[in-house]
Amino acid sequence: MKRIFVFAALAAISLSACQQDLEIEENKLPGEAVVFTATTESSATKTALSENGDSYDVVWSSGDQITIVDAAAKVGAYSTTSTTTRADFTKDSGDDAETAPYKAWYPASVYNAGTPALSAVQTYVEGNISGSPMYAESSTNSLEFKNLVGIIRLNVSTTQGGKIVRRIVLSANEGMSGAISNAASLVANNYVAAVSGTSGVTLECGESGIAIGTEAIPFYLAVPANTYTSLSITVVTTDGLSQTRTANTGITVSRSQITGVTISFNDLQPPVTDLSAASTANTYIVSSAGKYKFKATVKGNGGLDPLTGMTATTIDPASIAGVKVLWELYGQGRAIKHDGSAYDISYSDGYVYFSTPDTFIPGDACVAVYDSEGTILWSWLIWATPEPGTLTHNDATFMDRNLGAIDVGNCMRGFCFQWGRKDAFSAADGNKYAPYTYVPAASTVFDKVSGTNQSIDYTVKHPTTFIGNSSDYTWMSDDLSIKPWRSDVKTIYDPCPAGWRVPTKENISGISDLPATGIHHDDSGYNDFGNPWTGYYWTASTNEGADDCAWAFCNDGRNLMHWGQDQGYAIRPVRE
Repeated sequence: MKRIFVFAALAAISLSACQQDLEIEENKLPGEAVVFTATTESSATKTALSENGDSYDVVWSSGDQITIVDAAAKVGAYSTTSTTTRADFTKDSGDDAETAPYKAWYPASVYNAGTPALSAVQTYVEGNISGSPMYAESSTNSLEFKNLVGIIRLNVSTTQGGKIVRRIVLSANEGMSGAISNAASLVANNYVAAVSGTSGVTLECGESGIAIGTEAIPFYLAVPANTYTSLSITVVTTDGLSQTRTANTGITVSRSQITGVTISFNDLQPPVTDLSAASTANTYIVSSAGKYKFKATVKGNGGLDPLTGMTATTIDPASIAGVKVLWELYGQGRAIKHDGSAYDISYSDGYVYFSTPDTFIPGDACVAVYDSEGTILWSWLIWATPEPGTLTHNDATFMDRNLGAIDVGNCMRGFCFQWGRKDAFSAADGNKYAPYTYVPAASTVFDKVSGTNQSIDYTVKHPTTFIGNSSDYTWMSDDLSIKPWRSDVKTIYDPCPAGWRVPTKENISGISDLPATGIHHDDSGYNDFGNPWTGYYWTASTNEGADDCAWAFCNDGRNLMHWGQDQGYAIRPVRE
């Protein structure tokens, strides 16, 4: 004969201030062998909530599966076909549990190969929870399960019509998922599971989602008992909109109880794309309309600072007073949304946030963060362009357009840069000795200092000032051996987007079909663009015989020549 273990769930989730556990009678069949049979677990199984007066009982569902570990460290999975608060479980897989005492986990996945953990992803069930974690210990075959967590019931509404929730994400300063740090002492800790860190939890609502409206719809999430500070709740809809709301007071969740939170999401917007999520840079490419952000506390790529010879230090967020748009190219429209009086750009918590116009418009903008005295701390190029393609030359992968160009043709040919500087200056507008059209006007935004060299630090604080000094071919007053651009490594002053860099002379030698850009003269006024029918392109390589000169590619048949670093030439980015 076989022996069937009986496992019961307590009356677990109480809406009242007090709670009483359900007492379970022991079910023994003396003299019978311990044998278990099983069914396969279904991914759709759950433990459901069943109303019982002022409280909710946790009831088993057919197909629910648990993990049992006996005193001999034998591990087996067991399942039930019942839908009651008291159910029979038979072995599904693994070892027979033969030696008391027994330890049991629900859902079976919580056991996690011996490192019990609370899942970071839960599945929406209408009016219910999905597999709220429970634990039991017993010296007999009758196990009384206790809840390890509490439940947050989010009552969600919106005044925006036709919105369907795809997922809900919760996070706080305290952890909601991950390894159970007190797994070995749960009984002594009154079954209150604890996790470390700050990992949140996501409630997945399926591809079809759950419709919400002006009448609140409940969503249940199981989380450890705790007081959560800075609780952040993000709703994401099936049409790609989202909104995050953060509690300004602590939210307390008790074990085995439901904490209700009623909250409306009436400003669901397109998601904010983090341009710096993978890597930071001095230029960020935007290829579609939307809302964006990037880290404002990292200098360039956060790599080598040739000025110190060390990895670049970050900018203290507390020193950043705000952000502003220094200039934009103005042709078809603006790259950053403007309502007629102000740009849609802001700074918060170490990030710059901005929006594009509702219809994507290719173009460029230079934005900068500044301190309380208005001094610029760092600046970036926002490059609104269709996603660039590539071409191959000398076994190197080049971008199919110049840095700053809005297409691969000649209508806008990219910008000119002084060698070693991260900030862009205008190239010739077509075959003209004049710059592009800027907002504000170029004559208002840009200026020029001549006759004296300036420091690298000066260029950071004055990104729109061209430094001309034809007497010694460089703009730098720093030690010329510093080399702000390097041929062996990308530095924090490299102006290219993440994954790209200024090419070396070996990369670019002999390349063909680069558009004419002209040059930005070192010794004349800002509007003097020499040779607009010729293309000049910087490399990151300096001339071995003269630190104040660097190699540049000329598309007029002269190929590579070395030129003064204070000239303004174009850049054709190469893959890192």
